[in-house]
Amino acid sequence: PDFPRPVCDCNAHIAYSRTRIGQLNDMARNKKYIQALRKKITSNSVCLCLSDGCLLALAVARMGAKVFLLEQNSLSQKTMKMFVRTNGLSEQIRIVKSVGDLPDASEINFIFGEPYFLSSIVPWENLIFWYHTSKYPSNITRMPIAATIKAAVVEFKDLHKIRAPVGICEGFDLSSFDRLVQISSDKSDNPVEAQPLWEYPCKALSLAFNIVELDLTRNVNFERIQVSGEIPILSNGSCNGVAVWIDWQLDSDLSISCGPVEEVIPGKRISWDPYTRQGVHLFHGISDVRTRRNTLLWSFTFVPQHGEVDFNFNIL
Repeated sequence: PDFPRPVCDCNAHIAYSRTRIGQLNDMARNKKYIQALRKKITSNSVCLCLSDGCLLALAVARMGAKVFLLEQNSLSQKTMKMFVRTNGLSEQIRIVKSVGDLPDASEINFIFGEPYFLSSIVPWENLIFWYHTSKYPSNITRMPIAATIKAAVVEFKDLHKIRAPVGICEGFDLSSFDRLVQISSDKSDNPVEAQPLWEYPCKALSLAFNIVELDLTRNVNFERIQVSGEIPILSNGSCNGVAVWIDWQLDSDLSISCGPVEEVIPGKRISWDPYTRQGVHLFHGISDVRTRRNTLLWSFTFVPQHGEVDFNFNIL
């Protein structure tokens, strides 16, 4: 007999990762977005949604608004068309396939996003949302209104081992190999890499601290941003890394964190959002640190013209 193949043909499982599908089904996260959007949306709203695979566009259409939805990925386009058609929202939602086809400023009165883009690896790469919104006058209301890059000094239980030298193994001295790998890594690897930290236990050695806050209600200012500071170590331990993430301020009351889901307490294990990857800086060596005796020196540079972000961390 001829039976249909038991495979999914909805495109969603091809277009989106498992963590993204989990994120789309995160009730606590969705509730915050809906709360924030209800404050802004009216029957006269004409919105531009700047996020890939964003189901908030459907929610906004259900609230009575018209929506332009930017979808540049072909698989995500097919998936969102399916969702729009199935929910009977074809009249309210128009899918835009490229940045060049975005509506004029006179056609919209609200811009929003999660933000989430399929091309992003570390959380702050989703700041492409800011660049897209900057094509419009700053008097058009936006959500989120701010982005804050944050960090905390940590002691990883195991993750730091991916950068640790091999040394002596089974009687063989591999120190020359270690030096070769380290030199190559220094030249080619980004000092902050993306990792899903919910998979890797770590203890906080400092409080969470702000590196920079970006005002998304203003258009991108192409002046270089350089900031620096120092943070005291507040728990004894073996310092082997710094965790970096971004928080999105939806409005004056609500925010979404791409990092810890609970308060960061020095000496305690950090609970991480399981649906996003965080940035991780791993030190070349492990430092035994003591409460209030040691300090993290940090610096941050952002070059808006090229979207370049540079972090520097040192333990004293």
